[in-house]
Amino acid sequence: MVSESESHRIGFMTPAQLEAEMASEQDYYRYYYSLYRCLPSDNNALNKRRNQIKERFPQLSINLPFNELYVLEGVAAYEILSTFYYSLHVDELHDITTEERKYYLKRFEQVKTAHERSQNLPYPINLTEGQSGTDREMELYYSQMLLNRQLVIRKS
Repeated sequence: MVSESESHRIGFMTPAQLEAEMASEQDYYRYYYSLYRCLPSDNNALNKRRNQIKERFPQLSINLPFNELYVLEGVAAYEILSTFYYSLHVDELHDITTEERKYYLKRFEQVKTAHERSQNLPYPINLTEGQSGTDREMELYYSQMLLNRQLVIRKS
């Protein structure tokens, strides 16, 4: 256990929370990595696809005041997140366990359901990437681990 004299604090923030508190380019990178496990500057298929979606739906792109970065919302956010999770589910190039595949399929279904529900409201709303990409169960589990003091900092 960490002594009182050592000032350490462990916390957990969902992508939606990271998105809501974004105030700098560094915050954006943390947010982006929490969703996609890469940086927006990485040259990969996901980032190329995301840029194509932004071009197709410019009205669903929230431009940020730093370095031409943006957040997608509505069907644009749904398209990139559902593509991301489904591609991880069917990925045959990497060594992914059956449990991981099931998790990615579950996340795909959760993103799909959240998007459909948000669009079927009497007044449809556009969820952002952070809102759609937040795993509510993981949020609950991490909150419980923090409350139960199951996460520890160990000195190496």
